[in-house]
Amino acid sequence: MSLDRTTPTTRALTFAAAAAFVLIAAGCSSDKAAAPTTTAAKATTTVAAPATTDSTKPTDATSPATAATTAPTEATTADTTADTTAPSDTTAATSEATVDTTTAGGDAAVPVWEQNAVAHRGQNGKTFTIDCTKDGTPGPIWGTETYTDDSSICTAAVHVGLITVATGGKVSYQIAAGTDTYPGMDGNGVTSSQYGEWPGSFVFPDAPPGSGTFTPSTETWDESVSTGTAAVGDKIVVDCSTDGHLGSVWGTGTYTSDSSICTAAVLEGLVTVDKGGVVVVDVTAGQDSYKGSTKNGVTSSDYAAWGLSFSFPKDQTPPPTKTTSDTTTPTT
Repeated sequence: MSLDRTTPTTRALTFAAAAAFVLIAAGCSSDKAAAPTTTAAKATTTVAAPATTDSTKPTDATSPATAATTAPTEATTADTTADTTAPSDTTAATSEATVDTTTAGGDAAVPVWEQNAVAHRGQNGKTFTIDCTKDGTPGPIWGTETYTDDSSICTAAVHVGLITVATGGKVSYQIAAGTDTYPGMDGNGVTSSQYGEWPGSFVFPDAPPGSGTFTPSTETWDESVSTGTAAVGDKIVVDCSTDGHLGSVWGTGTYTSDSSICTAAVLEGLVTVDKGGVVVVDVTAGQDSYKGSTKNGVTSSDYAAWGLSFSFPKDQTPPPTKTTSDTTTPTT
């Protein structure tokens, strides 16, 4: 089931699968309808993609292949047609390039900026290279310094500062295990999207996790508890970006799990929309009812029973766990 919302006072009930959640944060939704009795698979608002990325997460681990053939492939074909006795060293070089740039579908004809590391999933610790063409077209990426393996490798290389879109260049990437959180951050003109658990990752040995400087994306203002895998007793840390935007909230003091965490923090006086800030929330049991209120420029709504909640502890010191800006190297 999912929750389709219209206004705080006009309600309609639906349930749908959750999307990105940073165990450290997740997306928020719009207006509620009738009170559900469970938090399973709640709907969230899809965050619009930034100019440099597409934040629509594929429903499986396979990136769509295209029929386009890159210039190098055409050139190789032409050379082979003209001379069937090409030197063995040339053949070896062509073979190596094909292996290094293979995609989930095993189609070397896929444009290099669309290629990902899904085909190498499970080969943890193994390093591959890819030669990103200049003046490329950035593709979607999820994560920061550690990326879901269906992310565009070349775009991720721009995100960490190894290359630029204009110049391109050869980069090495290493296969890593999947993690339960991929924070979305801004870096080097690219905005990555957040995502929750994913079965495979890749990192860049020349830009290891923790070495770069990134800033929170405004997507943090769409994060909530209900799209992730948080359970009662968990603590979640959200780094609300500067120049954010208000979302929907239900409750006061204790909020429904699908309420915008950053917006609830504004109502509580913990952060402001223009300056943002880091907030800590406790995941708590659902309540029989939630009372709305108006404060600090935010109006929350009433709601009936809901299966999971969150509140802000008095001690706002972040726990020694991953936050939306944490990029701990995954186990390989």
